Amino acid sequence: GVAHLAKVYVIDNVSPGINTLTNGSPKSFTLGSTPTPTPTPASTLITASPNPCTIASGSTTCTANIKLNAGSYTNLQIKVREANNAPFTGVGASPTGSWDATWINSTGFTFDLYSNGTVIGSVFVKGIAGTATPTPTPTPTPVSTLITASPNPCTITSGNTTCTSAIKLNAGGYSNLQIKVREAGNAPFTGVGASPTGTYNAPWIPASGYTFDLYSNGTVIGSVFVKGN
Repeated sequence: GVAHLAKVYVIDNVSPGINTLTNGSPKSFTLGSTPTPTPTPASTLITASPNPCTIASGSTTCTANIKLNAGSYTNLQIKVREANNAPFTGVGASPTGSWDATWINSTGFTFDLYSNGTVIGSVFVKGIAGTATPTPTPTPTPVSTLITASPNPCTITSGNTTCTSAIKLNAGGYSNLQIKVREAGNAPFTGVGASPTGTYNAPWIPASGYTFDLYSNGTVIGSVFVKGN
């Protein structure tokens, strides 16, 4: 805002007519309104293309490429806000990397870019809906031993709304493994190429629960449902 100059007088109630500021002289003060904050410009550290993406007829999702341009930052990671901050990449993502998100729907998702645990940029991506049809539910392997969770259920402690469960793979005979979270629009929980004996903590399990689907070469080979109590 623009500063305005004003004369301020204080009258001494004990000695009427005497100005009690310095040496009895009127004192000048600079009064100004609080400046209006400058909005943060749209992030260039993380972008999406195309945005919005186009949902083809007969589908409910489309693909957007999430691109980083964060060369001066370290320990980068992308998380999906609407999926309870589920990791989209691991920590240490390339500062110039790009990743396809093949599950963008008409509601959209926010991709938050973290550096050393602090959000430094975000991008919201949504699809322009065409003629929508329901996404078929993957058929999991009955009582899968390829993917398990422990503890299951996990315990939600007093004052919290979520708990942590470790998702464990035992899929040594399979390749190109990836875990996705079904209720989050099949958001990736790991990247493609997850270790067939890997363990991954999910610290955001609510009482309603999540289904973790294990894919091999794009096909569901096992699932586990985890909830908090």
